[in-house]
Amino acid sequence: MKLRRAAAWLALATSLPSAVHAADAASGAEAATAKSPAKAEPAKPVDAPELDVLTFHRTNYVITGFTKDTQVKFQFSFKYDLWPSTSHHTVYLAYTQKSLWDLYDTSSPFRESNYAPEIFYTHYHSEIHGQPNPGCGLFSEQLGVEHESNGELSDASRSWNRVFADVEATCYGEPGYGLLGLRVWYPLGIGENKSIRQTQGYGELVLGAGVDHDEWHMNGLITVALRKGTSKQLRKGSLTLDARWRPTYQRLLGKAWKFAPYVWFQLFTGYGETLGTYDSATTSARVGIGFTDRAR
Repeated sequence: MKLRRAAAWLALATSLPSAVHAADAASGAEAATAKSPAKAEPAKPVDAPELDVLTFHRTNYVITGFTKDTQVKFQFSFKYDLWPSTSHHTVYLAYTQKSLWDLYDTSSPFRESNYAPEIFYTHYHSEIHGQPNPGCGLFSEQLGVEHESNGELSDASRSWNRVFADVEATCYGEPGYGLLGLRVWYPLGIGENKSIRQTQGYGELVLGAGVDHDEWHMNGLITVALRKGTSKQLRKGSLTLDARWRPTYQRLLGKAWKFAPYVWFQLFTGYGETLGTYDSATTSARVGIGFTDRAR
């Protein structure tokens, strides 16, 4: 019996240092864990670009003139993305309506309306559709077909079809930016207005310069669109100047900022403000409000 008790005490004495050492090791591990900072959570992935299926196409505005012959003019234009994706390629179905409205006359008749559906393929060089990347370079190329008509019958009818190609380059910096666009077309189905090429030609050149500065509370753009007909007369063409400005409250309004209205001014001189005046020269100046769905 004494021999057994001696063996038990010996075993306990032998195991005690190991238990103390294990306890010390566990305490050291806990202390090291408490001292070491917690691992930072991995950064959240950047959200994928939003796919805007329905967007503005050409300029959208409601403007008015100052004479009997230059009353209200408005245009609304939108496009639908038939191939929504984050790739650099897409196909759009678009519609534009431009109207001259004699709002201040008795019964307020519409003088003329032009309707232009189109379908076209677009290749973007930017990562987000409709928003150029910083720096200078090509922005997009387009290839499509457009029909434009005044919706009238018989002798009053005016319409034409165009196969077109469009290329746009941009130079985006802070706070200024610029753009250069060239659209060329080949007219088809011009039996109702055979001489339209003499004043509308085969293309349009667009130049633009803008500024976007938060501290100055300034967001504006001036564009000039030039057409030259096939006629040898230099005046057989047109010039359209659009100027827009709005104060900058992007920090306050967030994403809704891009829909804030602009103060809009437009000057047109030449042939073809509408299809009905493709063969007669007019000059008009109008001011009003306009909209875009771009931040710039």
